Amino acid sequence: MVDPTHVTKLKRNCKNVIPVQFFNQTNKVLGAVIDSHATASYVLNPDDKIIEKATSMETHFLRVEARKQSGAEGRSKVNSPKYPGNTAAEALRSIAKKLKKSIVTEQLTTNPEAKECISCKSLKALISSFYNTLSPKNLGTQGSAIAFVRLLRKVRESDLDTIKAILKDKKNAKIMPQLLDILAAAQTIPSHKAAMSVLNFGGPIDNPERYLLSLSLATHPSEFILQDLIKLAKKGLNNDKLYETLVLTIASVSHTFCKVSNNCKKPIITDVQEFITSKLENCKSEDCQLIYIRALKNFRKADTMETLLKYAEGKARKPAIYATRALQTMPSSYITEKILKSLERVFLELNRQHDTSVRAMQQTSSCSISPVRNSLRLCSMS
Repeated sequence: MVDPTHVTKLKRNCKNVIPVQFFNQTNKVLGAVIDSHATASYVLNPDDKIIEKATSMETHFLRVEARKQSGAEGRSKVNSPKYPGNTAAEALRSIAKKLKKSIVTEQLTTNPEAKECISCKSLKALISSFYNTLSPKNLGTQGSAIAFVRLLRKVRESDLDTIKAILKDKKNAKIMPQLLDILAAAQTIPSHKAAMSVLNFGGPIDNPERYLLSLSLATHPSEFILQDLIKLAKKGLNNDKLYETLVLTIASVSHTFCKVSNNCKKPIITDVQEFITSKLENCKSEDCQLIYIRALKNFRKADTMETLLKYAEGKARKPAIYATRALQTMPSSYITEKILKSLERVFLELNRQHDTSVRAMQQTSSCSISPVRNSLRLCSMS
């Protein structure tokens, strides 16, 4: 309150009353920062304190994380003098009458953009028009990127039969890897089902591996896709290299899936974690252990830290190095006092001798967390 007749109200970080049903970017670097605030000033009648005049200013800033100088800004200013009427409804009717317009109450929620005309074409027609652009010789070009984006939007609205027909068309065999990239990026149930229906995980591994690698970069994977992948992993694959790619993809997709609120509490995440940890415990060779330690690194879940620490402290050199590298990539918030002491114990070789690479990495991990939580002697040693 400025004085008895002037009141200013400030709102920051405004939120929609109704949740917006659109995808949020799970990768912070590719996301955006939004800063909103609204200021409203009221002039009151000194006698009865009724609002004589209201002025509001609303400002919204949007900045791209990867490039802060790129973004948008929106401002709106509203001056509202006193209108006749004893109630808000009567005042609104007076405003509508003066403006000669009807006034309705609605939420200022964003809506999906209207489809571009390019999306009005069939998927088959679009692929035909972009066929040469999608050829391997044009990879990495601007034309290839444009084709990818336009086809991605079309695939997301296409049904299973339409997508399968495209994949089974022999004319598209030469651009199959690029089509699989688009299907993986679409992340819809029909696109995934279509891809899995044409991929042969028991034959040549090029196309199956291409799809899995693209899927590992998914930004908003569905639970259905994750369930389908874990089902395939439990069945097993004949090709060890392809199986390793599948396991690492499951871990990466699970990590991204967990970034969405409450997803980490879903049974599928528990299922994935139990699958990886049980397989790791049952490994008979170091090469086998390395697969699942790398999977835990991709998974990046706090309650797997003890498992990684167990292998980091182990006698086997390669698993110890891989587990220590995995620990290094974890957020510092995952490092409890118990884990910190274990890292220090390995570096100081209190129990037994450890590989010098493991000791060096564990010293770096321990000292990078917080100098306050570590002894100066430990962090100054080389």
